[in-house]
Amino acid sequence: MAEEKKPAPRSEKDGILNFGKEMGSALATALIFIIYIIQAFVIPTGSMEKSLLVGDFLLGLKFMYGAPIVPGIPKIVDTYWKFPGVTDPKRGDVVIFKYPGKGGANYIKRCVAVAGDTVQTVGKTLIVNGVEQVPPPNAQWIRGGDLAPGITDFAPLYIPKKGDTLNIASADLREFIFYKHLVHQENPYKNISEQFRLSINGTDYTDSTLILSNIDQNNKLIQYLGLNNGSQIIFRELVPQFEQLSDMGDWSQYAFYLDLWSKVFTHISGSENIVFTKKLYMDGKELTTYVTKWESYFMMGDNRDNSADSRYWGFVNRNFIKAKAAIIYFSLDKEIPFYKLPMKIRWNRLGKLIRNWDGMTNGTKHTPVAKVDTTAISTDTTAIDSTSSDSSATVADSVSK
Repeated sequence: MAEEKKPAPRSEKDGILNFGKEMGSALATALIFIIYIIQAFVIPTGSMEKSLLVGDFLLGLKFMYGAPIVPGIPKIVDTYWKFPGVTDPKRGDVVIFKYPGKGGANYIKRCVAVAGDTVQTVGKTLIVNGVEQVPPPNAQWIRGGDLAPGITDFAPLYIPKKGDTLNIASADLREFIFYKHLVHQENPYKNISEQFRLSINGTDYTDSTLILSNIDQNNKLIQYLGLNNGSQIIFRELVPQFEQLSDMGDWSQYAFYLDLWSKVFTHISGSENIVFTKKLYMDGKELTTYVTKWESYFMMGDNRDNSADSRYWGFVNRNFIKAKAAIIYFSLDKEIPFYKLPMKIRWNRLGKLIRNWDGMTNGTKHTPVAKVDTTAISTDTTAIDSTSSDSSATVADSVSK
């Protein structure tokens, strides 16, 4: 009987090559899984408390709403190509998306209204299509719903559907800023910018020199704006301040800021007919109307008084939605130091499913009270009032992702 041949031992080179192939295959599989199936995210702020806590590590299902076909698409296209999703975002879903404004950080909020809905808030009450909504079980109001007037009583807002025409030229301030963010989301690689012009009694004063006089230097508003008697004001030169507002992306800050300057220009001119004309540009071309390419959604944090959300910067476009939040796989309490690691881990949150909430309602129709136009720019006839600079901080400092 012939003696069986033993296989020759593999060389060191063959072993390294084989190990490299196995590792490469494993890494490629993991990369595909992360890009197209599931991705890990961490909760950095308290905007979803108590539903989600700072320090929660969660998994988001990217395929649910459509994973990107090619990650990091080059700037030769003006949108993000995605595979078809299993479903569209629904009211009550906890959604991970790219922030619509500057920076593009990952945000996580609850979808409270979808394309075609009309949404508003009155105090602590959320109203969708005229029907009051029951908040999620862990929702909270740490300030009792007391925010800036335009946020506390958020006037009815229509959420655009795919194919809707946005009338940018006639939009009020709030919708104008929201439309700007929406156009940016649908055209992320184009230059989207806004321009404001000053009109007094129908005459353009954008590039005119206006001189401030007869004011009280102790006036808080004058101090806040850094003005004094003899200050020469050219509205065009306020552009850097508008760029700062644009970076914030908060329409209520625009309203606050323009209201202050309206009072200044009313004092200088003696006229109450102060108008700030708004224009939107894409790659230098003015947009007066725009036809939407995707559905849009309205997002709010469950921590309603501590959340920078759609009430401030507007719609989240389908193009910027990344994943559906699914499960908490790990959680660390930021208040406990790392040397107490066993106690730092929130063991009771591991493996906890992230609950959707479908905006349950008892069907109560909302009965409107006297409508207050929170988007209008004040033209107070008093010279320069004592508006406090704290008004600005109230909105800017009280929100988080």
